[in-house]
Amino acid sequence: MEKNINKAQVAWSKRAQQFLANPTHQLAECPDKLSLKKWSWDFTLEGLQQGNFQSDSILTLFYFSESASVLETLFLESLSRMCIKRNISSLLKLSFRELENYLRDENHLPSLENLEALSAEACFKQVKNSLLTAIIMKEIKKNYTYDLDSRTWAQLNLLEKNQSGHTFIFRLNKLFSLVKPMELAFAGNEEFSVVMNDFPLEISLIQELADSTFGGRVGFSSFKVVAVQ
Repeated sequence: MEKNINKAQVAWSKRAQQFLANPTHQLAECPDKLSLKKWSWDFTLEGLQQGNFQSDSILTLFYFSESASVLETLFLESLSRMCIKRNISSLLKLSFRELENYLRDENHLPSLENLEALSAEACFKQVKNSLLTAIIMKEIKKNYTYDLDSRTWAQLNLLEKNQSGHTFIFRLNKLFSLVKPMELAFAGNEEFSVVMNDFPLEISLIQELADSTFGGRVGFSSFKVVAVQ
């Protein structure tokens, strides 16, 4: 995916240009001083129905980034504007097509003409997943006063990987308790296998959540989350 997009090569809608020229949700400084990620989110949620995390509404939403591309910045700003007053369930279902339609000046005119569709959609998913990861991880940390094993994934033996994997899956299942729970099939050195059942998160998002949980800052060996039957 191209990181730096020349705006002269893309026919941006006037709405998209206005979002880039006058961002209203961009923070001047990072809300998380310890964050090493490409961008950070700051938000507040309102829980309207106890025990149903997916019904929680987003009340405020802001982002900070020092190195986002033009397209990433557009999606950061657009998501921030779109998601206020929406609940977590609608954010999970939010598609690239819906966001692209939101950016159009007129229904029959595309907002990002001459831009390769698959690259743009992949960029959108990366930004959306980063927001969902921040929201879910904050909720998990709020509900659990103890942390998972502080060692990185590479430092755990096979038994410890499976024990930590079960804890990780348990916490996600508790958060999305109204659906058939996800199951851990196997946690190995390079592969983290799960049975999805009816779980509402995409495998790419579970990968990001696992990276945030087990990555650490030193000695991290990457592993891939895969769905099995």
